[in-house]
Amino acid sequence: MVAVFILVSIFVGLTSATTALVMGSSILGALGWYVAAGTATMIVMPLVVFVTGRLADSAAAVGDEAASWHTGAVLHAETASTADAPVGIDDKMRILAVDDDPFVLELVPKIATNAGFPAVTTASSGAEALAALEAPGAQFDCLLLDIKMPEMDGIELCRRIRAKAAYEDTPIVMLTAMRDLASMSDAYQAGASDYATKPFEVDEMAKRLKHANAINVARQQPRGRTRLRKAKSRGAGGGKSGSGLVTETALASYLSRLSEKQTEDVHVYALSLAGRAPVSLDNLASAAARCIGKGLLLAGRSEDDHLLLVVDAHYRGLPDQIESEIKRQVAVIDAAQSGAPRAEPELALGGPVVPSVSREGRGRMAIDRAIVQATSYQAANGVRKVSGLEWS
Repeated sequence: MVAVFILVSIFVGLTSATTALVMGSSILGALGWYVAAGTATMIVMPLVVFVTGRLADSAAAVGDEAASWHTGAVLHAETASTADAPVGIDDKMRILAVDDDPFVLELVPKIATNAGFPAVTTASSGAEALAALEAPGAQFDCLLLDIKMPEMDGIELCRRIRAKAAYEDTPIVMLTAMRDLASMSDAYQAGASDYATKPFEVDEMAKRLKHANAINVARQQPRGRTRLRKAKSRGAGGGKSGSGLVTETALASYLSRLSEKQTEDVHVYALSLAGRAPVSLDNLASAAARCIGKGLLLAGRSEDDHLLLVVDAHYRGLPDQIESEIKRQVAVIDAAQSGAPRAEPELALGGPVVPSVSREGRGRMAIDRAIVQATSYQAANGVRKVSGLEWS
């Protein structure tokens, strides 16, 4: 490369000197032109080559970055050791993966196989997925649904699948690049059991599949089948309960899947009836939705029938105000249904609880803390007490 620079510099210098002589310059002047042009060329050419090379590298890097999670993850999945496959799992778990991205449909079976679940069927659209579910003899044990798809998105597909009796409690894992709270809330409200974000981390995706497998294995045990029958109205294995609220398990999963930064953006509340007023959980949930509005990200029911609320931390209502407004809204709803006014029910609101930063057990801990607070509150002269502490 240096030799090329020297030859080009000599050529440019000679050309400049010849031009100077033709224009009437002296021999000394032409020699000056030769030195100046040759030197300038030797300095400028390497700079041009360097800058051009950097620009080309940057353009290539942009292209590589756009495809990195596809190709890189595929290579990772292909080179992952099958020796890490879990022992004692049900390797017959049948998975239906639905995504309009062909790279994802190529990647997921590789991840699933390395995790110990080789039985994977793929579909590129919601319509194709529904056809696969209706095929004679078809029965899937885990569903992976992309949220962002044309024509029928994953949210609508999830709702349609949950409406099928055979899939009321089948684990459904939503796949998406969207990490905002609203998208996650929509997924769980549609009946999702779990949530995985793109680009996939191979180990994390394998964990989601193993968790779904654990649910299926538990359902096959006699005790698991008994618990499932008892909890059928609550949809324990899926995401939606019989009342239209998400289950405690799904709500705990939602909280556990939040990023560290997102934990700062949500508060968890638990609401329980303090008296014996005949208020349904549906009416209680409707009253909470009216009160909190768009600030309500997700509502669910606990296994012991507390109303669980995940609220945007930017919602400015104070706990006392939320409790009072929900009481008022419950009375309004009951009056509209019964045709006669009723007294406001005695409610106890626990929270706000901020989920811990650590993912381990985060969802369950936040729910338990909110329920403990709700069941510990007592009304006394306008002051609420919990464990000896006064809350004004």
